[in-house]
Amino acid sequence: MRTLTEVRESVRNGARLLDSQIPGWAERINIDELDIADSATCIVGQLHLWKDAEGNATEWDSFKFAFNHGIYLMDEPPHRYHLLNTYWIEEIQSRIQEN
Repeated sequence: MRTLTEVRESVRNGARLLDSQIPGWAERINIDELDIADSATCIVGQLHLWKDAEGNATEWDSFKFAFNHGIYLMDEPPHRYHLLNTYWIEEIQSRIQEN
């Protein structure tokens, strides 16, 4: 199981990657509906990143990629998804406040 610092850093990595790939992504996330454990309302689901325009799976659909970027927890208790939500909301709010 990863430490809380490692989980937080994976979320930061994911947020930085989104900054580079999708400018303004944070404003597109509905924090009230955000649920990292639900593929429809997680960060990737809300940004429609699971599939490309042709319907093919993207890198975001890879468990390893999602794990390394704070989207997915492997072999960890389900309650830790609450931490992912909290860390993502912090990243989102910091970007919104910057703009």
